Amino acid sequence: MDKVITQRSGFLQLLEHGDLVLADRDFFISDELAACGAQLAIPAFTRGKSELSPKEIETDRRLSRVRIHVVRAIERVKNFKILSTSMKINLVPQVDNIMNICSAISNLHPQLVT
Repeated sequence: MDKVITQRSGFLQLLEHGDLVLADRDFFISDELAACGAQLAIPAFTRGKSELSPKEIETDRRLSRVRIHVVRAIERVKNFKILSTSMKINLVPQVDNIMNICSAISNLHPQLVT
């Protein structure tokens, strides 16, 4: 389902050659990203092996340091009351505009990373 949402959202058309997309383990869109000249970065898997290689450990550490900032940015947007409660049915046609405005206001906050 995530793949379908990604394909239909228009996100792939916004990517530029050389972009790196961070995603969770079960987000299999590497073929779609490769077609756009982008790459997928996901945490390393330990299934089928006893431990990660030193290179996989270092890559996972780097991804973890970045992912925490992504989570914080998402939390900023979620803190808007209009997005954290049930939305009235008459606002549904405006949900994209509401999300854009909340995201833009979040971007006006002080930087998460300095």
